Amino acid sequence: QCPLLGPIIVDVCGCMVMDNLAPPVFEPTAQPTPEPTAVPTPQPIGTAGCPAVPTTGCSVCGEGVCVSLPDAIFEFQDQPSVTCSSLEEAGLNGEILLAQCPLLGPIIVDVCGCMVMDNLAPPVFEPTAQPTPEPTAVPTPQPIGTAGCPAVPTTGCSVCGEGVCVSLPDAIFEFQDQPSVTCSSLEEAGLNGEILLAQCPLLGP
Repeated sequence: QCPLLGPIIVDVCGCMVMDNLAPPVFEPTAQPTPEPTAVPTPQPIGTAGCPAVPTTGCSVCGEGVCVSLPDAIFEFQDQPSVTCSSLEEAGLNGEILLAQCPLLGPIIVDVCGCMVMDNLAPPVFEPTAQPTPEPTAVPTPQPIGTAGCPAVPTTGCSVCGEGVCVSLPDAIFEFQDQPSVTCSSLEEAGLNGEILLAQCPLLGP
């Protein structure tokens, strides 16, 4: 019934655009910008029996694992043969791309005898689990009222019309076969969704 009230009560209730401002605009709540997290620079850590791995190099056998057969010969297609000790040294010196190091471990583990030197157990290569991204909660936009007018929720309406509100709250509105009501009560009924949205535009003019 809200749209029907505006055209009828416009003179009685003094429906006016307060401050001549634009109709309310629903704006989403701004998301805070996350602060960048500083990543500490890793320091070279040596496993007992294994050489320390500098930050610019890598262990060809894998993290915490090293070559136990230094004189063994590693051969790979279209590449020159090389001893396992030379291959390990190349990794530690940064001569092998860091992105390629994890690919070597599963290939050379048997030939070079890659071992965890504390217990002489061969390493277990497992795929790195990718973290599941947390769902981002989308904030519910809050209604923003026009200056001087109450905010209009999405479930209600302004009986005076969009961006317009009652300026004579104590005035009495009377309509045929309906009980008399103050303009403020009529406006409150519209905001609370007690008047059908389709009837609201008919009340303002």
